[in-house]
Amino acid sequence: MKIHILAPLLVLISCGQYTADTAVGQSKSTAPVVVDGNQKQQIAAVCDAIAQKTSSASSLVGTQSVFDYSLKGCTESALGTVVNVPTTIQSGADGYKFTLPGGSFFYFADIETTDKGSLSKVCAQLAGEDSFASPIKAGNEYIYFTTISINPSDCDAQPDQTCVYLEKGSEGTVEGQATIHTKEWIRINRDGRQGRLGFFTLKKELTTKGCSEFEDQIHLAKLK
Repeated sequence: MKIHILAPLLVLISCGQYTADTAVGQSKSTAPVVVDGNQKQQIAAVCDAIAQKTSSASSLVGTQSVFDYSLKGCTESALGTVVNVPTTIQSGADGYKFTLPGGSFFYFADIETTDKGSLSKVCAQLAGEDSFASPIKAGNEYIYFTTISINPSDCDAQPDQTCVYLEKGSEGTVEGQATIHTKEWIRINRDGRQGRLGFFTLKKELTTKGCSEFEDQIHLAKLK
């Protein structure tokens, strides 16, 4: 059974009502929902950790990070074997990247800074707006985000770390609706004592991009 057609989970949103966790390929309202104070504080702590890492990013060039990485291809039914992936942080015209031996980029290449990465637009919205709402519009794409009721099988809680769940959708033909094409879970370290402040310790992405109709692929990486 394809993951994107499983029965949706229930996710609490800031207005106190429940809404279905949207499956990829389905539509979702683009009407903004104001983020409540608790979520705003959690995301602010994540963004602060990322900002602190960004301010010292030049000193990270050349440092090594190792990930446990697994993949479910478009036509496969489950994640494959976990492989050990060594990376080195390098800097270039497109920002700081987790780079593989040989010079190519890791699948989750962006190290998450204030300028690049899945959370950069969320953090920019938080910094620039008094009213902080989901989704955020970026070109023809909408980015929905929450820190509430995240399934631990997708992103399990860890001390001094915060999971953020994102849904990304393309502007559809129906006004006020976006079609979800990607779901992403990110766990950010807020603890600076081990030199990993602002690093993601887990990223999981489920996306229809690159796949045929009714197919999806999953990428999962955990920082060792």
